[in-house]
Amino acid sequence: MTFFEIFGVIGSICSITSFIVSLFIASKVVKISNSKSGIANVRGNQNVTAGRDMTNGQN
Repeated sequence: MTFFEIFGVIGSICSITSFIVSLFIASKVVKISNSKSGIANVRGNQNVTAGRDMTNGQN
């Protein structure tokens, strides 16, 4: 094998590996963003708030 053939094989392996790693990381990001969708029911003392911060009793 010549230098250019070896270089091509190494480049292909790195490209495929980086693609697989990026898919893995993207699936983790999607799972995190789905679990933190921003809308959560918070039960307090006699009240229910959905996805908003309350400051001094005001939205």
